Amino acid sequence: MKHSRISLALLALLVTGLPTRASANPTELLGFGSRGPGMGNAMVATPDALSAPIYNPAAGVLGTGDYEFGLNYTYARVAIDVNGRDPNTLPVRGFSLAGAIPFDIGGAHLSFNLAAYAPDQFLLRAHTVPGTEQRLVMWDNGPHRLVVNATFAVRIADWLSVGFGASILGSVRGNQVDFQLDADPAGTRAESVLSIDFPIIAAPIVGVIVTPIPGLRLGARFSDELGLDVVLNVTAQVRVPGTPVDGDFDFQFRGPSGFTPRELVLGGSGDIGRFTLSAELAWRQWSRVNQLTALVGVDVNLGAPVPTTSFEEGDPNLRDTWTPRFGVEYRHPLADNRELQLRAGYWFAQTPVPIQTGVTNYADANRHSGTLGATYAFDFSGARVGLEAAFQLQYMERRVSIKDDPTTSGGDLSVGGPVYVLSLGARVSL
Repeated sequence: MKHSRISLALLALLVTGLPTRASANPTELLGFGSRGPGMGNAMVATPDALSAPIYNPAAGVLGTGDYEFGLNYTYARVAIDVNGRDPNTLPVRGFSLAGAIPFDIGGAHLSFNLAAYAPDQFLLRAHTVPGTEQRLVMWDNGPHRLVVNATFAVRIADWLSVGFGASILGSVRGNQVDFQLDADPAGTRAESVLSIDFPIIAAPIVGVIVTPIPGLRLGARFSDELGLDVVLNVTAQVRVPGTPVDGDFDFQFRGPSGFTPRELVLGGSGDIGRFTLSAELAWRQWSRVNQLTALVGVDVNLGAPVPTTSFEEGDPNLRDTWTPRFGVEYRHPLADNRELQLRAGYWFAQTPVPIQTGVTNYADANRHSGTLGATYAFDFSGARVGLEAAFQLQYMERRVSIKDDPTTSGGDLSVGGPVYVLSLGARVSL
């Protein structure tokens, strides 16, 4: 039992301040580490054990064969404007950590792989605004979230590798909040009881890589959807002696806190001399999202008339998307067993958000992304070290939504502009 001074205004702020939005996670928007972002994130059939849990778990057994560890830092400046104004979107900042532990059982070659992205500002950003307010629906909360993927891979034959694992996330759910408020000449007294669960949720990931001939790889990955929902019932019992105010305030709050869509990726990569060429196509099932903002119901019985309004969002009509990605890597040997690897890539991200014609103002549009990357690899004290960097220029196409009713909240909606992404890191093979 907790005693505190509280008001109905604070209670309303508690409810409306909870996370209520579905959006992409940071690895979907930016990629993981430095090698993948340098190659346009076309990595579903590219042998890289450190990024395997994100791009394709089957690649976990296609690394160097040694223990591998990696650390990266990513910074992204979101310069997209909404109606010519800065929407005050936070920059994306965070660390990527990865490890690959290969081992043998009998004659089978296996690997355990772990990849995590952790924002350096907070593990999960909880922020919301009404569905009628103009905002970047994919960039406000989505990039500011912890991502942890753990996978196993096994090489069944020289031509076949498979992998499986899970994307893991911790959630917070408030089951019930009860408040009792009393007022008398001595002051205001309040008592509250809060019941919270901390469930762990996970989505399966499976992948396969087939090598029909040396130097050619065909890959596929499937990951299921991962949704975070908030369900909260708040009951406030209010009594003010000497007035007719004596009764209950009931809030029913239900909405998504985050959503990673079901995804299927198909692609291939091939080695031609010192070059590696990669291409893939990703499908994401955004149409499964039927809510982007919270449904808030209010039931007031205080013995006196109190105006209330409940907001219910219509179906946002998100559409499934197709994302093509292309990448190339060139390896240039140097003296003393050193090597310079240069990368470039392109990917096109189709938006799932339709043109806005009604009361909602979800700002988003298609994005074109050009990427560059490099690794300087060398031997140091018995280990193989790689210093890496990648740069992305993502540009959101200018898109204008003309409202059916020009007096609708927010009016017409224009969105577009660049996102600048820089990744720096290192990897070590032992």
